[in-house]
Amino acid sequence: MIARTLALGALLIAAAGSAADAPLSAQNHTVRLTVTARQWRDTYGENHAAAGRTYLILDAQWTNVIDSAFAASRNLPVEAKNDDLAESLALVVDGHDSFPLTLREAPTANLDTNDADIVGHSGGSTDAAYLRKVVGLQNAAGRRALAYFDLEKPGSSSRGDLVFEAPAAEGHTLELRFHDPTGGDFALPLAGKSAAPGAESAAEDPPGRQRNDIFALAAHLSANPARGLPPAPPDRRYLTVEFQARSLVKVEDQFPAYDPSHAQGETFWRPDPAGWTGFSDDLFVIADGSLPCGLDPATILPGDLEFPATGWGTLQLVFLVPTSAKALELECFFADYTIPGHEGTVSPPPMHFRLNGTATGATLPDKSEKTVADGTMEFRVAAHHLVASFAGEPAAEGERFLLVDFAVQNHGPDVGRFTVAEQCVWFNHGDETVPDDISARGPQAPAASFALASGETRRFQVAWRVPATAKKFEMGLKGNQVAEKFTLAAP
Repeated sequence: MIARTLALGALLIAAAGSAADAPLSAQNHTVRLTVTARQWRDTYGENHAAAGRTYLILDAQWTNVIDSAFAASRNLPVEAKNDDLAESLALVVDGHDSFPLTLREAPTANLDTNDADIVGHSGGSTDAAYLRKVVGLQNAAGRRALAYFDLEKPGSSSRGDLVFEAPAAEGHTLELRFHDPTGGDFALPLAGKSAAPGAESAAEDPPGRQRNDIFALAAHLSANPARGLPPAPPDRRYLTVEFQARSLVKVEDQFPAYDPSHAQGETFWRPDPAGWTGFSDDLFVIADGSLPCGLDPATILPGDLEFPATGWGTLQLVFLVPTSAKALELECFFADYTIPGHEGTVSPPPMHFRLNGTATGATLPDKSEKTVADGTMEFRVAAHHLVASFAGEPAAEGERFLLVDFAVQNHGPDVGRFTVAEQCVWFNHGDETVPDDISARGPQAPAASFALASGETRRFQVAWRVPATAKKFEMGLKGNQVAEKFTLAAP
């Protein structure tokens, strides 16, 4: 990490020309961003960068540069305002890897109504207040890094730290890119020779890149394992995936209102960030072609994410997979999208990224203890077992663990979904009982809910705590159209 800091420090000095503190600035028609100092550190206050990453800390100032006379001629406000810089400002490494401003969810407990970093105003009456969703990280002195700016009039300025978390691997170019529909986009090179925003070439695409109508994606195993996680359950291990995404969507938009080179209201087609709704529920690592492993609960991501149209948004994804797995692939599913300029919706097919090994597709077991056909889905119980301990935990006195091996296959033309707790039950004295939480720590634990493409089969195991004296178990399998009860005898 020290080598990374020294190398990038030297690169920043070279970019400034003579000294690391030489100011750098860039602007559009509404604001100017000036960076007067920059450093790489592993910590910022009590915040620690993730494994394999480090913080870039910029001493920065935003200044309102609106031309008052021009604004008046178009009946535009002279205030320059941005309520969430993470949606507009990104650090771009080597022209394609994009990292948003590092922020935290705004605290609402013990709210200080005079804290401008949390309580903002929408203009007009001072009663028109709102709570900001995010705030900057706090430094050692307790001061928050910049998360927004609100510059009331030309010449107004706001100064503070801009904090980014980026991989601890040496890059060749570093730049800030700012997206502003009203004032115009701009780039501020920090190190190396940067391309113009929006410029892209085949060389910038990461290896193994795939694309559909919405996204270009790439994925590979990360050389930097996640840290700060609890020990993995027995027979499981953490798998860290470096995931990259870029929006391919273009939208019709007006040229920036403050740009005097275009008529007010003149339109053009521009690249636009694309949101991925339900992101955490749409990605799975498939182990040995059959077991769907979801994102580790301790590292779960927001349900909705947005990826940039210029550069590549990069995330570290962490999964729990069987220690014994020989072949691993990442499978990505997509919802229906509405694309500007296109009629109807677009339903992109799933993407598959081989991470290591090669697996053949899973099949339904030749023999099964129970089969339930539900329209386009077929469910089978492959086997069941009673054991005295499971996932490193002994059963309580008078209990055993009932382990049931399931298989599900999608015969339909569309993507299907299976939700374990809703579709696999044991009737305990007539009461429906979902699989025990310990199932998630088992060697063949599935994602809580997983998708299946047409023709795919998934196999997994779940557990229940049952009386040690029980001789049979009344079970249930639920589909979309069919629900069936059946009995499993004690082995």
